Amino acid sequence: MNFASSSGAPGYDATLQLVHASRPTGDVASSGGAFFSSDYVYDGRGNRQTASTDCSTSSYSYRDSDLLLTDTSNADLPVTTYAYANAPQGTGSQGAVIRRSVGAPGFTVAGQDLAFNYGISANGGATDSVFRSVQVNSGPTYEYYYDSRNRRRAKVYPTGDNDEFFYRFDDKLLEDRSVTLLGQSIGSFPIDEYIWLDGRPVALVKSLFLESAGIWTRQVDGTGDCSRNGEAAPCGIYFPVTDLIDKPVVMLNSAAQVTGLGDYQPFGALNTASNDGHTPHPYPQNDLRVLAYFSQQHSSQIDAELRARFSLVDTAGPSDYAYFAGHSGVELSGSPRVGGSVSGEVVSPWIDVPSDGQIKVQFRSGANAGSHYGVSLVGYEFRRQETGVRPVWTPLRFSGQYYDSETNLIQNWNRFYDPLDGRYLASEPISGTPGMIKGRLLHAKSTPIFGYSQNNPVSLSDATGLYDADWSCSNLPGEDELYRELQRTVSLVAKDYYECIMRQIDKAHIECSLNTAITCALSNTEASSTGAYTTLGTCSNPVKDVHWCDLKGRSKSCQAKGIIHELAHTCGWDHHYGGGIPGDSGELTCQ
Repeated sequence: MNFASSSGAPGYDATLQLVHASRPTGDVASSGGAFFSSDYVYDGRGNRQTASTDCSTSSYSYRDSDLLLTDTSNADLPVTTYAYANAPQGTGSQGAVIRRSVGAPGFTVAGQDLAFNYGISANGGATDSVFRSVQVNSGPTYEYYYDSRNRRRAKVYPTGDNDEFFYRFDDKLLEDRSVTLLGQSIGSFPIDEYIWLDGRPVALVKSLFLESAGIWTRQVDGTGDCSRNGEAAPCGIYFPVTDLIDKPVVMLNSAAQVTGLGDYQPFGALNTASNDGHTPHPYPQNDLRVLAYFSQQHSSQIDAELRARFSLVDTAGPSDYAYFAGHSGVELSGSPRVGGSVSGEVVSPWIDVPSDGQIKVQFRSGANAGSHYGVSLVGYEFRRQETGVRPVWTPLRFSGQYYDSETNLIQNWNRFYDPLDGRYLASEPISGTPGMIKGRLLHAKSTPIFGYSQNNPVSLSDATGLYDADWSCSNLPGEDELYRELQRTVSLVAKDYYECIMRQIDKAHIECSLNTAITCALSNTEASSTGAYTTLGTCSNPVKDVHWCDLKGRSKSCQAKGIIHELAHTCGWDHHYGGGIPGDSGELTCQ
């Protein structure tokens, strides 16, 4: 991926927000992928003004500085509008989207409509900290339940079926239990079990529990079908390969065959190509036109499939429809036909990509078009796997994320995330913390309270849906944990230390070199107890380097205490002033 434009302009602005990303010339044509070139423009608060990806451009408008009001495609009429909760500061629904709707002014056609609830469940008694729900197109409602750490524990489908989630001590997903087919009588449970190494998923075991005469047994591993919610997948052991920021990019089966290739747009949309195409509104009768051209690699070694996404569909009848055609314009065998008056987003069935890798999306109308809207295409999804191998992938995305197919959104632990907009659907929960705001302003850091990782998804990651973390070291506590710990302790007893440590959160260099790891492993002193070590500085001349030992198995709050402890040393605080971290005991003055 390149981060400089064809004119030589840098790919990042002065606050290190990503403004341009592209693939090498010829790369998409030879190997396929999610995008060729993307450009982003932000306002002074880090909110997107425009986003352009290949053949698609979107413009955004806001109210009250940060609340996204509309998302409009420059190529077509559909407009996405947002409504927000007016909840007290500090609650989970503060600044949260309560409705997101797609429509076309002047027409009655309705696209996807999502209504979010952060309050009481249908059964009563739940609060927004443990319950959320999404109603799709004023119909089926999906409910999500969370534990005391705000980790999702259950997803309940409109059919009453549910997925359950279990986690390791370090909050990594351990087990994801689902159902074979929604709405069927319970008789089998597919289970995905994850094995982690150094914070990364290295194996996925897909297995099945079967019920017979009231007795549940686990099917022999590696045999049978482990379909989940009607999506076929063979049971077995799979091995995800992840990149620098821990997102899966390749999936292998136990025979080392490729069951999936993951290609991402910069902000995390997986195997998704943006490609606007539309009919006139209303469309004419007896019409035949090309809406868009799709292209994905297909070879004797790689099978490729794709399916189209339509934001709006409203046609007069069965003779008016969109369909897939080959390069010659002839309708492909088995092509789905998309038409009728449909409420909500329409996703076509999967279709095989022809051997030349080229597909046209065309629209045909008969003699009774009337005043119907027509169709609006937003792009397509694709999947690629080794020839003859059944496709298998995982709902894991960027670190800490889990994809929900019912909404096409991502659960990013504490917040819902839309990777196409690079934006959360709720504001940063600690955006009102004085220390966090002051610290970031002092050092001219971008503070987009809805944006993902300071709008820098290449260098930074956000596993919790709170604030970002630098990925040069693993298992570091995020800024949210550090600011919380700083506010809870140091701010109460030592203003000078507070100011110094707050600056150090941004300025200090966290070192994770091989030499640091060796020192940590051999140490029987502070490094082995706090998880880090440094040397003593002063408030006026703090030490710049803190060495991080990455003591796995500790909670984020415990890791945050270790970092604050060492940052206090860099500012001149020493052990004879008190144990633990500043604020644990005694009145402190800066030395």
